[in-house]
Amino acid sequence: MSLERASVLHVVAGCWADGGGLSEAVVRLVSTQAKQGAHVVLVFLEASMEHPMVAQCREMGVQVKTFRWPLRNPLFFSPGLLLALPKLIRGADRVYIHGCWTFPVWWAADCARRVRIPYLHAPHGSLNPIQRAYGRCRKAVAWHLFDRRVMAGAALLHATSELEAQWLRDALGVTCPPIRIVPLGVDGDALDAVPPQRRTQTFLYLGRLHPLKGLDLLIEAWKKASLGPAWELHIVGIADGVTLPPTPGVRVLPPLYGKEKAMALRSAGCLILPTRSENFGLIVAEALWCRTPVICTKGAPWPELGTFWVDVSSDALANAIQRMAALTEEAREAHFAPLFEEARRRFSWEACATALAKEWPLKPHAFTLRDRVFFNLPSLWAWMLHPLARSPRVMDSEETLQKVLTEKCSVARFGDGDFRIMRGGGEGYQRPDPTLRRRLISIARVPTSECLVCLPDFFRGLHRFTPKAAATLRRILLLQRPWIARTFGHTRLYGDAYISRFYLDTLDPAKAERILAFWRKVWDGRDLLIVEGCHSRFGVGNDLLSNAQSIRRILCPARDAWSAYDAILAAALRHAPGRLTLIALGPTATVLAYDLSRAGHQAIDCGHLDVEYGWLRMGATEKVSLPERWVDEAGGLSAGAQNPTLPTEVVEDISL
Repeated sequence: MSLERASVLHVVAGCWADGGGLSEAVVRLVSTQAKQGAHVVLVFLEASMEHPMVAQCREMGVQVKTFRWPLRNPLFFSPGLLLALPKLIRGADRVYIHGCWTFPVWWAADCARRVRIPYLHAPHGSLNPIQRAYGRCRKAVAWHLFDRRVMAGAALLHATSELEAQWLRDALGVTCPPIRIVPLGVDGDALDAVPPQRRTQTFLYLGRLHPLKGLDLLIEAWKKASLGPAWELHIVGIADGVTLPPTPGVRVLPPLYGKEKAMALRSAGCLILPTRSENFGLIVAEALWCRTPVICTKGAPWPELGTFWVDVSSDALANAIQRMAALTEEAREAHFAPLFEEARRRFSWEACATALAKEWPLKPHAFTLRDRVFFNLPSLWAWMLHPLARSPRVMDSEETLQKVLTEKCSVARFGDGDFRIMRGGGEGYQRPDPTLRRRLISIARVPTSECLVCLPDFFRGLHRFTPKAAATLRRILLLQRPWIARTFGHTRLYGDAYISRFYLDTLDPAKAERILAFWRKVWDGRDLLIVEGCHSRFGVGNDLLSNAQSIRRILCPARDAWSAYDAILAAALRHAPGRLTLIALGPTATVLAYDLSRAGHQAIDCGHLDVEYGWLRMGATEKVSLPERWVDEAGGLSAGAQNPTLPTEVVEDISL
């Protein structure tokens, strides 16, 4: 989704002059999105002094809404925000939520979930283990009551480095949504507006005077370095919990903004960041943009600095300070020149905003309690009318594939998601739809020789499934067995829907290999047409389809594919003649396989077959992400593969 003409809402507790890196990052991102043509609304709480950039945001057309913060309560609760935010979120296309531990964050996420507006959450280093130690008890309570739910419900998490991404994975575990690693940007125009300055023999620290920043280590290291009167250390920033003692050669100065900040960076001999822990360290990127050398501790993720990326200790800092001071200005410039050039390629707010605006991963539709009660009523009614109804007869997986191979019939598979839709609900990425519901019921009740209807083979017992899978299936059977029996009947012989889930949920690896061999025979030497969701990438990057003659692909919407069914069917009919059609498209695949079979084309709803094959080849014991694939059961797209290349066999793209 392009940001042009999009309505984007940003929610943060505060964009204040003393807000540090979070305030700086928010206002820069907001202003950049406004430049890119988005209608941007920025929401935060009032304070004594706004960040200077907020005024510029207003001039650029950003709608800034501030709310009173009574009594400066520690949870940042605001009655005005409580009443106004739901309406603001309903009018947005996307919501960006910044920070943690505060009421504006919790309430914004809750409102977005209620109206099903996707939101991005940027914790801005809030899950830093060292930072979480400050106010440990309060943050622990907030995490378990609110913040974990906020992050787990996001469509996307924004991490500024791999280090921060790992903090998120460690904290959220299997509930972690997809993470997009995008470094923060630098306001290059503002920095370049100041011409190059004469370098002074000054080490510069710019940032909050907070215990986490390691200023005590810096003062101790400065004493150990003993550079004498030739060099000075300037510590610039707002006091935030640290009071520095008078030290020879050290000057503590008030915070700098805009032009004054750029001049300080351009005139300093070296920037120094002694932080104990940092998720990114934006000031390092700004210094490199200004061609200023940098010393940084390993508390921030800047290994690019090489020998000037040092341990978090006063001795390591002192040694780095001495080595830097011993270099001439020309030697420092030559040493850091590659980093200066790289900074201008990597760190711009335009690149950051563009990366975050790219297609967001999909989250399953949330269904309310009313929805759940509604689509479970048919099952309850079936229990009352037919508590002892006979279960359908289902072939095992090998018999099913042998029939497909011998008779070249099509396959329409029914699973738990299809059952939910047939009972009036929805399934993950498919909204409830009455037409789809009627089509699925019709296919279930009207037999046809061209298309083999498949049901999960769990009626004869759960002994072949893993304990975890068996527990899930047992819950399905407990409530739905009479409804399934009544809907499908016991006179027909059904295939096994688990032909596409042959590995991870089962206890027989040898049988999994036999089923895979059957699948390879099905398409051996044949021309294939693959109809799939735009994130599925069926058979891409592995040898699953290596024995096929040729492949064509039709890409479809990854969410609510049924809404584009007419276009999907028309495209499939154009390319299906002479080809075996493989379909990975959720509940829509069941109907499409049936309709193609009625038109005289063999079509197989193959579901998770490609994912199961990937897990089999990995020897996976749990559901994990796969390279360049969307695996919704493992948190979405794999880390480091946020923009996979488009398969070359695509002949039509209906997902656009």
